[in-house]
Amino acid sequence: MEVEKKNNFMKIYLDDMRQAPDKDWAVVRTAREFQDLIKDCVAKNEKIENISFDNDLGEGQTEGHELLKWLVENHPEYVVGETEITAHSANPTARENMEALVKSCHEHKEDVLEMKNRKYPFGEKE
Repeated sequence: MEVEKKNNFMKIYLDDMRQAPDKDWAVVRTAREFQDLIKDCVAKNEKIENISFDNDLGEGQTEGHELLKWLVENHPEYVVGETEITAHSANPTARENMEALVKSCHEHKEDVLEMKNRKYPFGEKE
């Protein structure tokens, strides 16, 4: 996926239907595309300036909220670091839940970052 970058920072727009606000965003339509792009950024040690989430990605598809939780569990440095995480979903409940998750992660930054290194991130079997 070839992406135009502003100031060498990636901006990711997750949405199954809408176009991004402008050409500076990399648009991803599915969970697989999102996860692959994040993994690519990690492999290249690439900074991500912003990630904007839609929630409802189509019938039977992984929801944006689930992808945000995946990001927290696997790459928390993007959620609690300098990356701006926003939700643009038309689903008000999902948008509020995503915003609450991001806020909670920032409030518990050290725990969120440490969680990545645990065999069971939420301590359910320890």
